[in-house]
Order: sequence, then C-alpha cells, then structure tokens
Amino acid sequence: MPRVTLDPVERDLNRFSDWVRGELRRQKKTQRGLATELECTPGLISQKLSGQTAWTLREYFTICRFLGGREGQE
Repeated sequence: MPRVTLDPVERDLNRFSDWVRGELRRQKKTQRGLATELECTPGLISQKLSGQTAWTLREYFTICRFLGGREGQE
C-alpha cells in the first residue's frame, strides 16, 4: 500500500476534527446539536469530521464556543 504524506496544516485539521469528535462524546453532545449550532445539516458535520469537507474559520470559532475551549487561549 502506498504511503500518504499529510502536510502540517492537513495534520492539524485532522487533529481538530479528532478533538471535536472527542469533546462531543465527552460532553455527551450530538453531531445534530453541533449542526444546529452551525446552522447546517448533520450530514455536512459528518463530512467535515471525516475530512471530506474543510472547516471554515467561522465554524472553528463557533465550535470552540459550543464545546468550551481552544479559541483565544494563551
């Protein structure tokens, strides 16, 4: 099987999706609830979490507020 090399940005996007998935599970929130917060469909959330569709900056900040972390922490 051929090796796949991810660039650093793509690797960070995957980590963000992993974090979102984990926080949803940990906080017992659903993809449907996240979709409502982002005003989109649960199917689109699934595509974004699997890396088929990219997150927007607005979605990033909305998710951070919804899940309570990662944005503006220094």
